[in-house]
Amino acid sequence: MYGKLSFHELEQIHSNLPHLRHLELRRLCTIGDIPRDAIPCNTLRTLKLEMRNGHLWGQYFALKYANLEELHILNRHPIPLSFVREIKFLASANKHLKVLNTAGESSYSILKILARVNAPVAAIHHTISDAFLFSKMIRSFQNSLSTISVSDQPEISRAEVLQQLQSCPSLINLDLWWLGGVVEIDWILSKLPNLKQLSVQADSISVSSTHGIARTHRKLEKLELDAHDISDKTYMYLSKSCTRLYFLSCWYLAEVVQSRTVYYPHTGLKCLQIRNGGASTFCTSGPTHCMYKLIRMNEVERIRERDEQHDRLAEDMERRTSAGAQWFHRTSWYDKMDVHPMKTPSDAQNKLCVYSDRECCYTQSTTPETRGNQQKPGNIPVVSIVCHYVDEIKLDGLQVLS
Repeated sequence: MYGKLSFHELEQIHSNLPHLRHLELRRLCTIGDIPRDAIPCNTLRTLKLEMRNGHLWGQYFALKYANLEELHILNRHPIPLSFVREIKFLASANKHLKVLNTAGESSYSILKILARVNAPVAAIHHTISDAFLFSKMIRSFQNSLSTISVSDQPEISRAEVLQQLQSCPSLINLDLWWLGGVVEIDWILSKLPNLKQLSVQADSISVSSTHGIARTHRKLEKLELDAHDISDKTYMYLSKSCTRLYFLSCWYLAEVVQSRTVYYPHTGLKCLQIRNGGASTFCTSGPTHCMYKLIRMNEVERIRERDEQHDRLAEDMERRTSAGAQWFHRTSWYDKMDVHPMKTPSDAQNKLCVYSDRECCYTQSTTPETRGNQQKPGNIPVVSIVCHYVDEIKLDGLQVLS
């Protein structure tokens, strides 16, 4: 629902929906005064608001909906101070709120109110970058918090962040934005073994030198990795240690310039998504290319690998089954990206010839500096994927197997 509405009109609409549990109002402009005979609604649990104009709406919704479990403020940052005041009215009336989703600094003051009324907040969908506020929010909601987003904080180390998160027994969903240095996945999971979903964005993602003796993590089900560099060892560790993982998404934020191996033979995996940086940031300095080689293991090969070293097996598996590999060629040119299935590596090289004339013409019209950044057809990186028969595989956002 969206548009300009008076509070009396909202009352009339609501009178015809006595059992409403979910309400979404977009681009709403409220007019008029709050009716004296406004009737509270005890059934509504989720409220999503995008306000354009008006006043008193926070007070009206606080009177109307005092049993909310989810509050989503859909306005983009920055939110006007007058709106923040109205949101505070609404938040202070809802002592049972579990999910807060709002943008910018407004969330800080709202969280303080929710902590004051002892609301059982379970999910904070806003990246907390202030160290003092982060510590305060953890203390306030440590018994109920299940979902949180965290970014790097100069005043507090990453080890201290994980130590504080360990005090949250219900935490199962974590979103980390740690953009400096190397982030070791096994270290995170060893500190927070109850995680079911983990999303990490970093400059580099790998595993520690002790990952070979890491314990099994039986709860992690969904993992998203976004980084300029993701170590091949990461996948070997995940396949061996995360036995319930069914969804794995890996995004190389920078264009892959050297061959990679995604080795994941565990049969629990149902969905695998691989993205290369050039697929999202389209190249304007000439076409970019990437080859994907997909090798799928049968049950005999999978059983054999259990007693062998993962490092050696990844190489052996690629050599033994390359004849039956499936090849895909990805090209990105300005605003167009394509993934083409190929029968053999030679087919891919032939495909590159289609782009050669176009590439040569473009090279003649570019500067020497830009020309130096272009990818040469003979240096196309190969991303090898070794896995069992996964239900769904997506390469650069395009579904190639299902």
